[in-house]
Amino acid sequence: MWLASTAYPERFQDLCVNCLVKEFYKEIIGFDLSEAQIRDILSGAYELKMMKGISHKG
Repeated sequence: MWLASTAYPERFQDLCVNCLVKEFYKEIIGFDLSEAQIRDILSGAYELKMMKGISHKG
């Protein structure tokens, strides 16, 4: 849904991706996300925060 709304915003104007993310986390994980957390997840910042400090061996 995120990709569809990003690639074709004119076709998915009525889609609330933030709402879908919030609903998913509430229903599946039982966690209420804040708007800042939703923004971090959708922007990729959340993943960067989680990966910070983890070294990858090549």
